Amino acid sequence: MRLPRPFRSFFLGAIILTSLLTAASPAQAEASAADKAAAEALFVEGRKLLADGRAPEACPKLAESQRLNPGLGTMLNLADCYEKAGQTASAWGLFNDLQASARREGDTRGYEAEAARRAMLLEPKLSKLMVKAPSGAQVPGVAVRRDGQVLGEGLMGSAVPVDPGEHTIEASAPGRKAWKTTVKIDAKAAVTIIDVPELAVAPASESETQGGPGFWTGRRTAGVVIGGVGVVGLVLGSVFGGRALSKKAESNADNHCDAQNFCDPTGKSLRREGLTAGNISTASFILGGLAVAGGVVLVLTGAPRSTAKPAAAGKRPAVELAAGPGSVCLSGRW
Repeated sequence: MRLPRPFRSFFLGAIILTSLLTAASPAQAEASAADKAAAEALFVEGRKLLADGRAPEACPKLAESQRLNPGLGTMLNLADCYEKAGQTASAWGLFNDLQASARREGDTRGYEAEAARRAMLLEPKLSKLMVKAPSGAQVPGVAVRRDGQVLGEGLMGSAVPVDPGEHTIEASAPGRKAWKTTVKIDAKAAVTIIDVPELAVAPASESETQGGPGFWTGRRTAGVVIGGVGVVGLVLGSVFGGRALSKKAESNADNHCDAQNFCDPTGKSLRREGLTAGNISTASFILGGLAVAGGVVLVLTGAPRSTAKPAAAGKRPAVELAAGPGSVCLSGRW
């Protein structure tokens, strides 16, 4: 047979607001008793930190409380915390989520109205970031990321709210040099635009580092597979060899066959079974050995193109393993 070629994802009033913020989160049936207890403790701790003006420390507490036992009250406190911490986009998004959640749950405590009011007041203050696609976006596999998250095609060229602070923009594609920049977003209502440049073609060695062929080329992978098949063949050869010897020993027992190899019907049958097992053993050893040898050759000659020595013009390394009636052939050319 001919071996295959190498295989080519987020005030209505002071009295009303205070009432809503201090309201306990509604219990959720799915939360365990331990989760509810932890969520309540975190909620109380987060609210105290927030009251002390320590919003950056309070937000993680409230976020974990919301994760353990989701509730509208905790969600409102968390959104309020994000706003006080300067994470305007996160706060705005959570106020919008709260509005939708309150509507779905048939809110009777004014969460929906408060969330809508807070989101409307915050929207004009949002900082936005627009990432424009590289001119080489047609390059197969190109990916643009913001803070490690891939930006979908629909987000490219759109101004979206982001929290003030530093954001990292990256672009990469197979066979191209990766690009990366860091942009600082100010806490003001403005749009920052980042143009991703066309990605330059990467040198061969760098291309391999970004996902090009490594040690396990298609040829080497095929070599390991074929070598594995060869090992199985050798194992089968041993098994059938043992069976052949066992059948011969059985034929010699109880005088089924004598020293001159004259056998009774039982002995003849045992000898025939032993002969068949012996033939299978021999063939398995031969084919297994050749397959192991062919696999080794493929692994040794299957280096990536960038590191392998170029073959002579018109000649490509090839190894062929063939079997026919009464013959087995291993051939190659370099």
